[in-house]
Amino acid sequence: MDSKEHDVGAVSEFEPGEIRKKMVGSRAIAIVRKGDSFLAVRDLCPHQGAPLSSGTVSGTPRRCVPGEEIVLDRVGEILICPWHGWEFDLISGGTLDNPRSGRVRTYPVRVKGNRVIVNIG
Repeated sequence: MDSKEHDVGAVSEFEPGEIRKKMVGSRAIAIVRKGDSFLAVRDLCPHQGAPLSSGTVSGTPRRCVPGEEIVLDRVGEILICPWHGWEFDLISGGTLDNPRSGRVRTYPVRVKGNRVIVNIG
């Protein structure tokens, strides 16, 4: 493991769909487990500094007509800020409303053995 990679815990510590705050040095990272994969972003909303790890994980609604049941796509890939409801794509870091502004930094994550490894490089 190179100096940019950091072990943030065992796979079993992360429940699917749950946001976990992990410190990597002085940097707070919000990590979400989606099935057998993991997504990580800086734990700081660019809007007004809310801890994204206190938010919720959701999906995006499919198009529907009024009265139809709302069905979500991309479940586990959207993080909603706890303060003002900004929605962030955990894969790209962009906001759903305007992906080119209000971005949150994303970090590559891999699993090695039974450990979750975040690369902050």
